[in-house]
Amino acid sequence: MKSRNEFEKALAEALNYILLNPVLYFSESDIHSIVYTKLSKILPELISPFDTNLTIGVNQYDEVSKNKYKTCCMHREYGINGIDYARSDLVIFNEDDLKEINDPINLKIGKGKNAYLTPDFILEFGTEKSAGGVNDFETHILGDINKAKCSKKCGYIVHIQRVYNKENNLEKYNDYKNIINSIFNFQNKIKILFFIVSIGSDAIKIFGQGKVKMYSSENKQIKGVNKNNYIDSIVQELVAQEKFF
Repeated sequence: MKSRNEFEKALAEALNYILLNPVLYFSESDIHSIVYTKLSKILPELISPFDTNLTIGVNQYDEVSKNKYKTCCMHREYGINGIDYARSDLVIFNEDDLKEINDPINLKIGKGKNAYLTPDFILEFGTEKSAGGVNDFETHILGDINKAKCSKKCGYIVHIQRVYNKENNLEKYNDYKNIINSIFNFQNKIKILFFIVSIGSDAIKIFGQGKVKMYSSENKQIKGVNKNNYIDSIVQELVAQEKFF
C-alpha cells in the first residue's frame, strides 16, 4: 500500500471527477462505485491479489497445498469490530494484514463477531439524499464518525450535497457547518470533506467559485473552490486537518 499522502491524492482525483460531473450519481451507492473504480485505476495495487492464510486445499499428493487463496486490499461494505451489523462504505487494508485471513466467506481472522481485520483507511460517504435534512445530516455524521474512527491510520468522511433551485438558496448549510464545527473531533484521526455543489441550468446562473464550495477546517467556514483547483484544494484541506491529530 502506498503512503497516506499518495492515497489522499488519489482520493482527491476521484472526487474531482464527481465534482466536475455531479449528475454521475443517482444514489450514495453510485458514489461508492465511482470512487472504487477511480481508485483502482489510479492505484491498481488496491485490487491486486495478495495471499490470505487460506490454503486452496489438498493437492494431488494428498498434502495440504502451500498455495493460498488471494484477496485484494480494497473492499466495500466490510464489517466493523465492536459495532454489531455495521458496515463500512469502503475500506483499504494493508496487504500484510491479509495474510491473517482464515475465513473465506467473511474475510475474518477468526470465528468471533469481532474478528474482522482493522483497515488502514475507512471511507464513509453521504449525499443530499442520504442526509438531506439538518437532523438527518447530524445523525449521519455521528454514525460516520463512529465507524471511521475504527481505522488504523485514518478515517475519511465525504459528503457531497447537490443544490438545484433557481434561488441557489444555501441558507440551511449554515446549520450543516455548525453541526460539523460542534461535533467533529479531528483528534480521532478522522478527516472530513464536505462539499456543496450548485447545479446550473438555463434558468440558474452560477459562476466561478459558486459552483463548488468546501468546508475549511482552518476558518471553520464553507468556502468557494476554483474549478481548476479542486484536486489541489482537496489535498490541501486533508493536509491541513493533520494539525489536529
